Amino acid sequence: MKTSVLSILVVGATVAALSFANRSETAGSTALAAPQAGDTKDAKKDAAAMELEALKLKCDALGAELADTKGALEQVVKYLDAQSQHAKAMEAVLDDAEKKGFTFGINPESREVLLKGWREQCAALQRDVPALKPAKKDAPAKPTARN
Repeated sequence: MKTSVLSILVVGATVAALSFANRSETAGSTALAAPQAGDTKDAKKDAAAMELEALKLKCDALGAELADTKGALEQVVKYLDAQSQHAKAMEAVLDDAEKKGFTFGINPESREVLLKGWREQCAALQRDVPALKPAKKDAPAKPTARN
């Protein structure tokens, strides 16, 4: 009977020791898990900050590209407007040449055709010329009530 009581005590002590060890492991793993969760949050914050910085850089680059494109568009529109103005002036020169007798001579039909072609070209250069929209002015400040 002493052996069975002793066996029960040994088994009881072993179970208690294992249960205590298991609780310590669980507490230790929980203590270790908390910093890991914090590390995960920090890693997510770092990744979000890096992504935000990359998006800011991309936005700045796109803004610079847009400014360059607007500048180029403005130059193209100014060029086309100048072409249109020169075409209008060319029409006056052609009319003057015709009045001074350009179409008379050995082969007057060829000169008439030449003048007609130049006039059509001048008319085409003046048609559908793109224009820039006027720059938006800042909205006037709303008047504030004075006390």
